[in-house]
Amino acid sequence: MADAELVYSVRVRMMLTDDNPTLVGYDEQAWASRLSMCDPDAATSVERFRVLRDANLRLYESLEDAEWDRTGTHVERGSMTVADIVDLIIGHDRTHLDQIRKLLP
Repeated sequence: MADAELVYSVRVRMMLTDDNPTLVGYDEQAWASRLSMCDPDAATSVERFRVLRDANLRLYESLEDAEWDRTGTHVERGSMTVADIVDLIIGHDRTHLDQIRKLLP
């Protein structure tokens, strides 16, 4: 979740500052495989996610109405707005939270 939060934050910032930027995809599994040593334990990963999410929430709270409609072109999904990206984040969170709930006793 922390890696996805990082990617989403870059995409949104590009959309807010560039005119219709290209939004590249990434391989979540490859990132997890190669970069997992960056967070030596779950607590470190959760803290990284928390810091990134806090920064992103402050950004979203600052947006003007028109900024939610700013666009970027995702190489796989096509045209997307900032609002679309935030909807994806919400769905991504729900998916992972459901996975976590299933693992808990």
